[in-house]
Amino acid sequence: MAKQPVRFAIIFCFISFFIIGSISFVFSPAWAGEPDRVLFISAYHPGFPTFFQQVEGAESVFNGKEIVLDIEFMDTKRFPGKENLDHFLGSLSCKLGLVKPYDLVMVADDNALLFALDQQFQLLKGIPVVFLGVNDMDLALGQNSNPQVTGVIEAVSQEETIELMINLNPKASQIVALVDGTPSGQGDLRAFYRLKNQFPKHRFSDISLTGLTWQEFSNSIGRLGEESAVLLLSAYKDKNNQILSFDESLKRIITSLSVPLFHLWYHGLGDGVLGGKVISHHEQAKAAAEIALEILRGRPVHEIKVTRESPNRYVFDYNQLKAYHLSASMVPADSLILNVPYSFYGEHKALIWCIAGAFSFISMALLLSIINILGRRKVEAQLRNSEARRRKIFDEALDGLCLAEAETGIIIDCNRALAELVGRDKAELIGQHQKILHPDESNDAPVSATFERHRTDHEGRTLITRVITGKGVIKDVEIKGTGFEMDGLRIMAGIFKDITESKRRDAERGRLEAAIHQAAEVVIITDSKGDIQYVNPAFENLTGYSRGEVISRNPRILKSNHHDDFFYRGMWETISHGKTWQGRLVNRKKDGSEFIEEATISPVKDGEGRIVNYVAVKRDVTKETMLEKRLLQAQKIEAIGTLAGGIAHDFNNMLYPLIGYAELLKDDLPLESPSQHHIDNILHAALRARDLVKQILVFSRQGEQAVKPMKLQPVVKEALDLLRSSIPATIEIQHEIDPGCGVVIADPTHIHQIVMNLATNAYQAMEETGGRLRVTLGRCRLEAGPLILSGLSPGDYAILTVADTGAGIEKDIQDKLFDPYFTTKEQGKGTGLGLSVVQGIVKSCNGDIGVYSEPGRGTEVRVYLPMVMESKVEKPDDQVQAIEGGTEKILLIDDEEHIVHMEQQMLTRLGYRITAKTASIEALEAFKACPDAFDLIVTDMTMPGMTGFELTMEIKRIRPDIPVILCTGFSDPMIEEKSRALGIGMVLLKPLVRREIAQAIRGVLDKFAETAL
Repeated sequence: MAKQPVRFAIIFCFISFFIIGSISFVFSPAWAGEPDRVLFISAYHPGFPTFFQQVEGAESVFNGKEIVLDIEFMDTKRFPGKENLDHFLGSLSCKLGLVKPYDLVMVADDNALLFALDQQFQLLKGIPVVFLGVNDMDLALGQNSNPQVTGVIEAVSQEETIELMINLNPKASQIVALVDGTPSGQGDLRAFYRLKNQFPKHRFSDISLTGLTWQEFSNSIGRLGEESAVLLLSAYKDKNNQILSFDESLKRIITSLSVPLFHLWYHGLGDGVLGGKVISHHEQAKAAAEIALEILRGRPVHEIKVTRESPNRYVFDYNQLKAYHLSASMVPADSLILNVPYSFYGEHKALIWCIAGAFSFISMALLLSIINILGRRKVEAQLRNSEARRRKIFDEALDGLCLAEAETGIIIDCNRALAELVGRDKAELIGQHQKILHPDESNDAPVSATFERHRTDHEGRTLITRVITGKGVIKDVEIKGTGFEMDGLRIMAGIFKDITESKRRDAERGRLEAAIHQAAEVVIITDSKGDIQYVNPAFENLTGYSRGEVISRNPRILKSNHHDDFFYRGMWETISHGKTWQGRLVNRKKDGSEFIEEATISPVKDGEGRIVNYVAVKRDVTKETMLEKRLLQAQKIEAIGTLAGGIAHDFNNMLYPLIGYAELLKDDLPLESPSQHHIDNILHAALRARDLVKQILVFSRQGEQAVKPMKLQPVVKEALDLLRSSIPATIEIQHEIDPGCGVVIADPTHIHQIVMNLATNAYQAMEETGGRLRVTLGRCRLEAGPLILSGLSPGDYAILTVADTGAGIEKDIQDKLFDPYFTTKEQGKGTGLGLSVVQGIVKSCNGDIGVYSEPGRGTEVRVYLPMVMESKVEKPDDQVQAIEGGTEKILLIDDEEHIVHMEQQMLTRLGYRITAKTASIEALEAFKACPDAFDLIVTDMTMPGMTGFELTMEIKRIRPDIPVILCTGFSDPMIEEKSRALGIGMVLLKPLVRREIAQAIRGVLDKFAETAL
């Protein structure tokens, strides 16, 4: 008796579904239009187990959507070589050339996505691409920046499946992966080993076909016991390249294996695989097809981000659970269990057939009733449609329609367009006098003058007049009126067309013509053959030709000899194919002088796309071009600085371990050792090299510049040492530097630049003939009265003199030597900024510069800089302070192994506990494993894989309060600014001595400790 309500409920549900389905069928609209075409490219072959699941998943979405799905196979699982790929490309290219273009391409698996990306701008140009089944997450997520590609990542659930394997087999002490050498298999194997830290109590290993034959592979599997939990990743090809299908491979594995086999994909379940949290390729393809459907319906690809999560689910084989004595209660509650022996159909077959018969009978009766009802409704609808069509035409006309009584002028009907035109509701207009529409009508007139003109004209006429909106806005309209008889009543009909915008465009056209006529730019309009039809006054002013002289002539009258025929053919080829040409021309005026113009020449097309005119807009850039040439020379200075900065950056990384290991070695040697002196010399030389690097960085504008009291002698000597290696041997260098020369207020870098500029000018003056370059540094006192140079105050001065024995300077150009961009050097040997820059530096120091030269007797340049009291120079602190260490735990990262090793030894000796890493990603993993184990992060800036900034951001996301010190070999204000924004405690410029890095670490740690309190 208990079964009767169940049967009744089942019968009721079937009948309800049938009725709903029938009604939906009767009332469903027929799809119209041409179907969309989708190409499905599979990386595998039809025999591969996932293929049919993918296609079925896509078709479950596309069915009934008027979408044609074509399929192509790359077969790269069995034949991964380039020859097969080239063959597939050739075959597909041939096919695509013979069929109608596809609207969208779906690609399945990594190799298919790589193929689509390779052909994105060739074979698949302009076609949206949706991928599925892709294991390489970085490759897949990278398509978020690709406006043509999106899709669904095949994110396998390895971690959840391994947890499941351990729960079902508590005796297992090792997790074994079965894998081969295919790219997808190796990718999954790498992900497998990345999980081993998540399961520290279990040993991770693999049995790989890359080094085994199938027989050896089977033997290895056969030796696995209950201490092993086995996960199948990929097994298709052995070391002899013997390829088996998935079914053949699975059969070998199941035959050899004595423990349960787990898998990450749906195929294999029901054929010997126990289960796992698996990817359903049917669901993968379904999700990708839903994305494809959105794109086909008009959604832009770039709005659809790549789906990161696969629709994975726990699935198990009932037979395998039973074979290994595992209860269904041991698996997750929402799991799908296949091959459950219960069959509803088998138990209720008779009942189901009875319900089906009754359902069919009722359905037929219902269908006949619906057909009868629809027939009656169709007759009624036809009677209504005639009037509705007429009303719809009236209401939905784009122009305003108004019907009024001819005798009274009362509006009896109007459409929506008229109501919108005058900004009123239809109900507000109907019943009102027609003069409500016109702003100029008198309220005393019985009928408006506009309406009167229409009703007395039986043939109809067109008037240009005005209407007023409900908000008082005046609009210009064109009214076409006519009269007719309806039911014995004379009716006037008016068609109102808003011409406000067209009148505005006419006014704009007039202003445009005036603007072109008065524009400062040259405007030329030609016909399709290139003959001039119009030029504006700017053309006449620039070229000297009058309009009458050039109309109907070709612009080649302006042609100069600076461009060959190939240049002009290219220009004509561009514009005659409907494209815009932009560039510069050197043309000739009527008087024969040349000028440079920047031109844009565009084709003008008619409504049918034919070129009817060309319009050229040109601007005289003769003066700008000359200035550009000068600026191009000036840019050479910046280029040299950039090169010097790059060399200095690399040199810093070389110097750092040299200094560090020297200090370590000095600590290790006995104080009385003779080698202590040698180490001191090494350190002295390395530190001098470091100072030189700082000079190079400042020269390249990558270091800090500071004006301070300084002595000139070291900087002058340093500059001469730097010049000596670049000056030819034919030029002798002499110098005389007074050690007693006093102190000046200046930037050391600027002084270095002065010496380099003056010495370079001097040796270039003797480059061909050879000679003598003499540099002297001394001091003098200028008294009140006539001075050597104007503008100098009395006092003590340092005099820097640079003299050469070159050809000298002509008298007529000596007054131009300090003008910007003036140069006497040949093309490519100077910028014209040298003496101008030197003069600016000297003037900023309250000094002056003088040039003394005679043709044939050489040149002498003297620089005067005021001296100050020597007490203003900062004296070094001779007191040696102890280097303070600590016991904190520091995570140290630098991609240079020798630098990491040196820093680790140095900081360990100071008492710190160091964890050293040479890879930023490895360091991040170590930090993630135990974020609270470290007190400080010391990281390099420039590292492969992840920069110091990127590493800091990731670490700060995990633990925002941890202090960070950033080390770099490249000084840049942007690094300092970004470091402050990221909360980095200090930025250190390599190379560092032990005292500097020790003080920095102690300072950051102490500051952090104070902040924490």
